[in-house]
Amino acid sequence: MPRASTIFGRNDVLSIVYQICNYGAPDTDVVADYNFYHQVNGKRVFFNHTRPQELSNADLPVADAWDTQGFAMQQLPLDPFPPDTYELEVVVKDRLTRSSTTESVTFTVK
Repeated sequence: MPRASTIFGRNDVLSIVYQICNYGAPDTDVVADYNFYHQVNGKRVFFNHTRPQELSNADLPVADAWDTQGFAMQQLPLDPFPPDTYELEVVVKDRLTRSSTTESVTFTVK
């Protein structure tokens, strides 16, 4: 069940689900990076990251005429995150087309 709040406890697991559109064909070669930042003295500071998530033809629907949509997911336990407000930055790179996109969302760990 999607959570309506962006406030989580340290015992929660952060589940990230997003849609990837128009990735390269015929050999899907997509990499997602998950980077976490927080504010220190008013500055955005890198906190942590996960290993890159590599997505291939086995992970996404077969690309068809650059009109395909697939979903990716990552889960991350929040117990290593001290209470604070964080920014999750997801960078998805399509290595076939050499394009990338970056999106971010803010959440709080209490």
